[in-house]
Amino acid sequence: MRRLSLLCVALVATLASGCATTSQRTGYTADQLKSLGEKALLAHDTPTALKFLSEAENRRPDDAAIEYDLALAYSQRGFEARALQHIKKALKIKPDYPEALNTLGYMYATRGKFDLARAAFEKALNDPFYQTPQIAALNLGELYERRGDSRKALSYYKQAVKLDPQSAEAWYRIGRISEKAGNNDEARHAYETAVQDSPNMAEAYLRLGIMSYRAGHLKDAAGSFSEVERIAPDTDPADEAQRYLEKINNPLNPSKPLSVPRRS
Repeated sequence: MRRLSLLCVALVATLASGCATTSQRTGYTADQLKSLGEKALLAHDTPTALKFLSEAENRRPDDAAIEYDLALAYSQRGFEARALQHIKKALKIKPDYPEALNTLGYMYATRGKFDLARAAFEKALNDPFYQTPQIAALNLGELYERRGDSRKALSYYKQAVKLDPQSAEAWYRIGRISEKAGNNDEARHAYETAVQDSPNMAEAYLRLGIMSYRAGHLKDAAGSFSEVERIAPDTDPADEAQRYLEKINNPLNPSKPLSVPRRS
């Protein structure tokens, strides 16, 4: 959807020298403006994205995809009220627009509107033409988890991995809920699957390390904690991993300097 030609990439690069202000004169089509706006959006150049997408909207005011892109751009810029206006306009033009429904659900969720968010996510999830329904399932799981309904959250996370077996985020969340419930085998399997699918997921390695440490499997624990430090140095997970490594290496005197080099 958002692949652009090399020509469009070059045009984005020349924007600072006046490309945006001359777009009408050079006769770009609405599709070209939309593509340029999407490229700028992906590059987090939000002002540029808004210029191109706003002009695309002027050219073609009843295009749901342009309205959706404008919603993403305004949200990225921090103008949530305007983002909500555009996402609603996209859905007015095209009521069965699963990507827009999922985004609408996210906007409602951030505002604490649980029922509206749930309805939008469920409609997106149940759309047979939605290419990434696992995202809506994952969002529904998080929505229920925030309300303290772990059982319902777990069911949606499991639906997410059924739709996409490589959804590392869903596997990680399955692990957290299973671990809290005392289902250690299921939790370990979920964390292991998460790091297989996303080898840079430090949080999953940290939980694997903690579970191994508590089970007395110190060698496995040390390996997981070392991965955390390698993947995400100078972060809270790395600091926690370091504390566990100190306990493993110096069980009687944790304050004694480690043989493992500490981060500078």
